[in-house]
Amino acid sequence: MAVIYKKKRSKPLTAREITWHLVKRHSLFDFRTNFVCISNLSWGFLYWEADLFIVNKSGYAQEIEIKLSKSDWLNDKKKAKFVHLDRKSIKTSWNFIKQFWYAAPIELAKQYESFGVKRRFGVLGVHEDGHVEVVKQAIIRKNYTKLNPEQMLYIARLASMRAWKTYQREFRPKKKRISLK
Repeated sequence: MAVIYKKKRSKPLTAREITWHLVKRHSLFDFRTNFVCISNLSWGFLYWEADLFIVNKSGYAQEIEIKLSKSDWLNDKKKAKFVHLDRKSIKTSWNFIKQFWYAAPIELAKQYESFGVKRRFGVLGVHEDGHVEVVKQAIIRKNYTKLNPEQMLYIARLASMRAWKTYQREFRPKKKRISLK
């Protein structure tokens, strides 16, 4: 009988890889079954930047904050979206979020209790092979608001703009630098 050894990753998962594992086919937030999945959403819809914002076909939104280190997680407590919950602008943005999740590499995600994660927030652990594990279930927020069709289209427009901006960066001809010596 042959013994198969899994090759150990030399580098830790990146935020981009974690985002992909969260929305790929047959995953928890499969991009094919949702209305839109957009990374780094802010641009006038939220008063902060969401690492991953997912809207299902019924108009309910979920936010996922990606964490790569302990310090990253601990610094989250200082963010305006958690500190200034009494501000009307912050409350308005929170109203659209049905569930809030943290996602991190599995070893870090299992330490969530030491980071003071709020009771209502969920935690997702991403394994090196791409498997996503629910470490702590997110509680559905009370008083959340379903997005209306205009808001859903606006978010889809932002996602489209993000995609074309990515293509533009990727395929734009490189400018030659001219030395003035």
